[in-house]
Amino acid sequence: MKQKRWNAFVFLLMTALVFCLCSCSGGGGGGHHHPLEPGTIELHNHSAAIIDHFYLAPVDQTSWGPNILDDLLYPDDFILIWDIEPDYYDSKITVTGLYSDYYAYLYDIDIKPGQDIVLHVYNSSFTGSLEIHNDTVGAYIIGVYVVPAGAPTWGSDQSTSDIGPSGQLHLSDFDPGLYDVKIVWNVGPDSNYYDVNIESLTLTTLNVN
Repeated sequence: MKQKRWNAFVFLLMTALVFCLCSCSGGGGGGHHHPLEPGTIELHNHSAAIIDHFYLAPVDQTSWGPNILDDLLYPDDFILIWDIEPDYYDSKITVTGLYSDYYAYLYDIDIKPGQDIVLHVYNSSFTGSLEIHNDTVGAYIIGVYVVPAGAPTWGSDQSTSDIGPSGQLHLSDFDPGLYDVKIVWNVGPDSNYYDVNIESLTLTTLNVN
């Protein structure tokens, strides 16, 4: 009886070891999972501006995260960004100007394992800004609407508070192009300005009265 019990124990032990080995080896071809080799981005600045921020975020991420530039990127220069996990990314590039900030966006950047992706930015890649100046003596601006030229509706109000005489409103992050602007006053009729040209890396000033 003792011998039979010992044989049964050995059989069960060997069965457990075989099962464990099969599980560890994947059993069905799973094998060991090796991490993918990271990719690299080579960012070239062909613009006339100094780039001071570069954000890179997976396409499904809701925030841009931290700036990943260690130093300023000057015109006609480039920088290498290493160890990027393969995935699809969106990027935001920032220029801090004397009078406004400007942005460039690149979407759906496909980072493949071990590959070097080259990105180029030009003057035309960046957005422009608009500043509204109230040139009246006693009227208040109570609404500002800015839409692409020829848009069928005025969209949403861009102002956050009333703008008094000599006051101003700074708006940024416009794609370069022509825009229509509607100013709503606390007294008198609205003022409409058509085909206002907003250029990249430029602050456009509109004096309204």
